[in-house]
Amino acid sequence: MTDIRPVVKVVFADWGSAGYALLFALVSCVLPYVFYTLGLKYIASSTASIIATVEPVVATIIGAVVFSEPLNVPFGYLGVALVFLSVVLINIKLPAKSKKA
Repeated sequence: MTDIRPVVKVVFADWGSAGYALLFALVSCVLPYVFYTLGLKYIASSTASIIATVEPVVATIIGAVVFSEPLNVPFGYLGVALVFLSVVLINIKLPAKSKKA
């Protein structure tokens, strides 16, 4: 089992650190969960789960562009393209088929 005492000591070294830790937890964990749950009122859960896969792709692109992190070639680019393609395909509205008599 991991000893968390060093982490607790750093986080609660002063109130500023504890405030930043609380803010980080709120912004990165609590708010996305709340917004995702509220958003399920407006779209189907199957659609929401596919659209939610865009988040890691955006994080990957930001990491590559802003922080100059390398992207695996060709699979990194292929993965990004496939996720965006799936989101586009799920949002395309196809015309309803008419029944022929």
